[in-house]
Amino acid sequence: MRGKIVLAGINARYTHSCLALYCIRSYCRDSGYGLSVFECSINSDPESAAAAINGMGPCAVGISTYIWNAGFVKRLIPLISVAKIILGGPEAGYNPQAWLDEFPEIDFIISGAGEEAFRKLLSSGLESDARIISEPNPRFSELPFPYSEDDFAGMRGRYVYYESTRGCPYRCSYCLSSRTDVPFEKRDTGRVIEELDVLIGQRPGTVKFVDRCFNADREHSRAVWRHIISRTPGTVFHFEIFPGILGDEDFDILSRVPAGLFRLEIGVQSVFRRTLLEIGRPMDWEASRAQIKRLVDMKNMHVHLDLIAGLPFEGLDEAAESFNLVHGLMPDHIQLGFLKVLRGTGISLKAGDYGIVHSESPPYEVLETKWISRDDLDLLREASRMVDFFHNEPGFRTSMGRLIKICGSPFGAYRALAERSLASGTGRRGRDWQFRAGFMLDLVKAVRPDEAGYLADCLRWDWCLHGRSHRYPPAVDWEGCREARRRGLDLFGRRGIDRVPAGLLRRSVFFSAETESFRRDFMNGHGSAVFFHGGGEPVFFD
Repeated sequence: MRGKIVLAGINARYTHSCLALYCIRSYCRDSGYGLSVFECSINSDPESAAAAINGMGPCAVGISTYIWNAGFVKRLIPLISVAKIILGGPEAGYNPQAWLDEFPEIDFIISGAGEEAFRKLLSSGLESDARIISEPNPRFSELPFPYSEDDFAGMRGRYVYYESTRGCPYRCSYCLSSRTDVPFEKRDTGRVIEELDVLIGQRPGTVKFVDRCFNADREHSRAVWRHIISRTPGTVFHFEIFPGILGDEDFDILSRVPAGLFRLEIGVQSVFRRTLLEIGRPMDWEASRAQIKRLVDMKNMHVHLDLIAGLPFEGLDEAAESFNLVHGLMPDHIQLGFLKVLRGTGISLKAGDYGIVHSESPPYEVLETKWISRDDLDLLREASRMVDFFHNEPGFRTSMGRLIKICGSPFGAYRALAERSLASGTGRRGRDWQFRAGFMLDLVKAVRPDEAGYLADCLRWDWCLHGRSHRYPPAVDWEGCREARRRGLDLFGRRGIDRVPAGLLRRSVFFSAETESFRRDFMNGHGSAVFFHGGGEPVFFD
């Protein structure tokens, strides 16, 4: 063996992994070097990560750089003392000279696709007159399967990433896949199916396709979907799709997906035609809206919709309208994200024309534009956090529905939560259900005290629906529910043939409505209910 090389991936979370490193290791397997993948997360300690890497005794360390790990990598580089340092990935690869100027200890930076460039560097014995290395890659279909059987033991509880296409046929100006030097390439469909069978055999929790537009080639995506459905594995499969090109055949296939098997992510980004045309995104919102609604209404797949704030021609009013329309589709997850002005993208070249000011360090997020102020973007960032707290996490569907009615629109509700959080600072204190329930109830008591009783009923109802403890938390506890429990224990505990087992009865959650209007709207006029199984359908009494 010519020496040991460590390929280091610093991921955004423990559950993530770095597919690029596995691809490089597989492609360079016959280089004569021993290649090992080391992974940690940005929440790790850089000193500990460096000690682990140095302790492996490598002659070189390859580090994959992205906007989410650039800060960590900059702290890590000076701590690597025993090896040559090679950077790759989009963050260093599209801005190599700045990295070399800041860190003279970097030996090489690979710009662009990494497999062939890294292999050439190894074949030279890690010697080159050029410090910035770029080589055309072989066809994507010729690259080997990235994983070995030994890899999967270390991926228990983590996503396994896979790609069946590289690049994207669309040219959205904010995306690195829009670059002309990033061709759209497809792996042979039969080979993809064979490789998926290998993955399925390892029974990972989630396989996440990193294809920028998985259904760009519809015959390819349909064949893959059909095969996965035929296998009905316990694994969850995540796909990013473009809704506007879904046809009736796609909906027929997707209608047969077993519940929970697929997660679909859709980048709406904006609903405004002028903005979509400016950024080169070929989406007809009205047509896409109908397609997305069909997917959501199937209720057998998790649907995740993305929006981007800070795009050209969009201010706070436009962001609110986009959010209201997307929320109206009732997807499982809404991500209100923010424009990142990535080096090498088309939008970075026109940032001056748009009046874009962005952070100078990763993730280069927009701070203001011609159309939206810093204060409004700060408000949207806090609203995004409230969406994560109250929409994307289960437990508040009934109460958020009422808050939206009180505030007049979905965005109005999340804006009210965000403004209260920014004004008080309390919205950032915790993610537990009790804290969030109290935070929402305090907001309504302040702005619409006449609605507080109804909202408290909604919050208690949500507590019951999601199978929580039979004890209500202090924020929503009420004597009426305790009295309903006393009556219910007596009633269901002494029935003859319908008698409920004592153990189940003690674990059940009892509810009583504080307001007549809630009884009318949710309980068919009954006064009390019991949720026997901690969630599910209630049984009314009284």
